[in-house]
Amino acid sequence: MSELTQWLLSHGISMAVLEIIVFIPILATLVNLSRYFIGFKSFGIYAPVILALAYRYTGLRYGLIITLLVVIAAFIGYSVLKRIRMHYLARVAINYVIVALVVVFGIATFDSLNPLGFDNFESVNPLALISIVALSDFFIKMYVKKSITATARVLLETVLIAVIGWSLISAQSMIEYLVNNLWMLGVFLILNLIIGRYTGLRIKEYFRFSFIIKNENK
Repeated sequence: MSELTQWLLSHGISMAVLEIIVFIPILATLVNLSRYFIGFKSFGIYAPVILALAYRYTGLRYGLIITLLVVIAAFIGYSVLKRIRMHYLARVAINYVIVALVVVFGIATFDSLNPLGFDNFESVNPLALISIVALSDFFIKMYVKKSITATARVLLETVLIAVIGWSLISAQSMIEYLVNNLWMLGVFLILNLIIGRYTGLRIKEYFRFSFIIKNENK
């Protein structure tokens, strides 16, 4: 270990905390890169970061199942509750109740499907599960403003970014390198400054407007 890493570990910083401190800049940079270079949209920067961290502690397969249950519950809950006049926070609170019920009974159902391999939900980290459940709030807020098609597209891109982030922070060799070379956090800082000043076309826009670019080059 580097001297700085050893010093931090000997002054009250645990390895688990140090790893999370390294995880966050990686994931935040990934969201920034995917937004301005690739053109992916997401529920802000918080949602994909939290999802990726949650998948790290639930396992990807279980994390995606819980995500699916949460989204289905949030969609059904809002579709029913929007017909009832009530205060916004009351609507959100009731929606969380519905999500909780669907997730609990959904997990119990999947857990009983041993032939499919979904038989180890007891090992799922409770805090990670709660983090995934919080996704329902982001989903509903966008669904209120946008169509279900637009919301579903953003949701899929959010989950895709989270899965890519999960794969990065699950690479133990890379995490060990960053933990022992904390100066790399400065590299992430500079990289985000560069991305923040990027004004060119995004990759998705190149595909979207490819016919225009081809006509201009003729």
